[in-house]
Amino acid sequence: MNRFTQPRFLFWLLTYTGLALVVAYGYFINGSIFLLVTNEGVIKDTEAVREEVIDLEGHYLVLSSRLTMETAQQLGFYDASQQTTFVNLAQNNLVVFNTPR
Repeated sequence: MNRFTQPRFLFWLLTYTGLALVVAYGYFINGSIFLLVTNEGVIKDTEAVREEVIDLEGHYLVLSSRLTMETAQQLGFYDASQQTTFVNLAQNNLVVFNTPR
């Protein structure tokens, strides 16, 4: 009788194979449950951030509708259209500042 066809060898081979399958199944089920729980937390966090962004956007729209040039000047801002500076990349990767005159 061949060593690989002995009943004892086949029994232990099937036992260890079954045990390995049960362990692999448990590992993958555990991973799936962990991903589901983590995904639920991410969804809740995403919804909270989305609500906060909506609130901030509404607040921004209200403030931007009230902002005028006079209000900006009272707050210390000034019109920078006359003081524009352009940056160009010249030869040999040198930075050159061009100020319109």
